Amino acid sequence: MAVRLKPGKAKQIFTQGQVREAGKYRDVVVVMRLPNLIGFRAKGCKTIYWLTVEACYYKAVEASVALEKREKQKLKKQKGK
Repeated sequence: MAVRLKPGKAKQIFTQGQVREAGKYRDVVVVMRLPNLIGFRAKGCKTIYWLTVEACYYKAVEASVALEKREKQKLKKQKGK
């Protein structure tokens, strides 16, 4: 999905992902701002948590590697039994 941004403007994308914030389950809103910022906030809340595109990339890689490692350990444990 391509999102077009104009300089100085932020684009908000409403997702169906949910988090628990302020005692309720709320949808996650993704805020994109040029040149390379991505923000996350809970719908109905004002606080935006900002990350750079590079930080998002590295966190995604870390999560993927950790998942693969857990799966390998699980298989190794099952083979040992």
